[in-house]
Amino acid sequence: MKSAIYIGQEHIEVVGYSGEAGGVKVSHYAYADLPERTMINGNITESSALAEQLTQLKLRYPRLFSDITLVIDSNALSVKEIPVPKLNHKRYLQTVREELNIKPGDDIVFDYDILRKPDGKTALLAISSPLSFLASYLDVFTEAGIKLSAVRVGSESIVAYIKSRKDLRDKTFVINIVDGISMHSVIFSNGQNVFSTRSRLAFDNEMSLIQSIANNYPSLVRFMSSEKLPEIENSYYLGLTDHQLEMLKMHGDNLHGFNLFGHSRRAAAAVTNTCHMSFIGAYNNGINLLDSLKNMKKYMREYKPLSPMWAIPAAGVMIIAALYLVPTLLTRPIQNEIDSINRWLNDPETNAKLNEIDEITNKTTNMIAVIIEMEEALLDGERYDQLSEELLNLLVTTDRNVIVETLRLDEMGIIILNGSSDTETDSARYVAMLSASDLVGDVSYTGYRYDNAERYRFSLQINLPIIESEEE
Repeated sequence: MKSAIYIGQEHIEVVGYSGEAGGVKVSHYAYADLPERTMINGNITESSALAEQLTQLKLRYPRLFSDITLVIDSNALSVKEIPVPKLNHKRYLQTVREELNIKPGDDIVFDYDILRKPDGKTALLAISSPLSFLASYLDVFTEAGIKLSAVRVGSESIVAYIKSRKDLRDKTFVINIVDGISMHSVIFSNGQNVFSTRSRLAFDNEMSLIQSIANNYPSLVRFMSSEKLPEIENSYYLGLTDHQLEMLKMHGDNLHGFNLFGHSRRAAAAVTNTCHMSFIGAYNNGINLLDSLKNMKKYMREYKPLSPMWAIPAAGVMIIAALYLVPTLLTRPIQNEIDSINRWLNDPETNAKLNEIDEITNKTTNMIAVIIEMEEALLDGERYDQLSEELLNLLVTTDRNVIVETLRLDEMGIIILNGSSDTETDSARYVAMLSASDLVGDVSYTGYRYDNAERYRFSLQINLPIIESEEE
């Protein structure tokens, strides 16, 4: 028996199955809830908690962990379809590097699969992952004593699954997979993947969740219209309860649940749509990131640096050139100095340092602005007497990857903080560090989003600890 495992925002799901794509039969199924903040958008934030849950699942269902494939779905993965002529393997790899902007020396695991289009043309499905992102998963599974047979990518798995559905090949529709605070939407038309996007769901109750999900549909309709593509017939949703699906239907006649097992042979045991990604992963026999990682290490081993013996003839050339150039250089000391300065200014290392200085300057400017704002606030009245230099330092300097952009203290004595970070993980770590301090009561998010520069922006509400006044 083979198994596929998927780690979602709030749960772990495992499906045991037999057969291959097109004839999958589910025989076993396991599910476990995850502690809050263990995962954020496919990124592991609490590795020890995740490893513990995996260990417990393995002890309860050992048969499900003998030949297991991990399915990963995250915005940390880059997936791109690239039209190409017929080339050899090395040229395909070079094309992937260029299209995904992978530089020499980058710790990026990448690979491709060849797609045959209906018109006879060829395309590459190119996939890349930061090595640290993939390693975070592998480390957790190693800690849990689980050996992975393969690591598949969620986007490719969805495409492979839909291609196995002959009943959907002539239709234009959307598959929406809801997972915690995010939704992955993929549009298919005539059996082909047309467009995919991820949406962040903003909600504070079940009704606002459904509203946030429904609000995403019109933008997909507009996209198809702008690209002069066929009209969307239906929008299907996975990851919602039957009650939530009934609520969703009130927002449109073509918003439906999806029969995930419509063409598969499955056991009588109850299997719900909460196992969507693990079940879909059973249909993917494409890119295995474990093999991609091995190939990356192989390329690194095969790389041989240039032999230092080349320096001998080069030195001779330099000596001859020096005999000719020295008299000239002696007569042009000023020009030589100018050339030296230009070389220094154009040196990549110098530019990198200058960019680093600019970045530090920007961060320092933001910090100074926040400090000035706080100092002015301290003069505003007795309601700021709980703010101290120690608390200010905690908020501004706790995490170097977090930039605090604005701070204010409202009339209720609550700190409103707006900041940004490279990833959700940096933000989560920053919040955890604040929450652990005695200077802070509790911390909660009031908003978060990615801006156009792919920077993660967030807003926090920070309650200060209640300080009981001494009796006079």
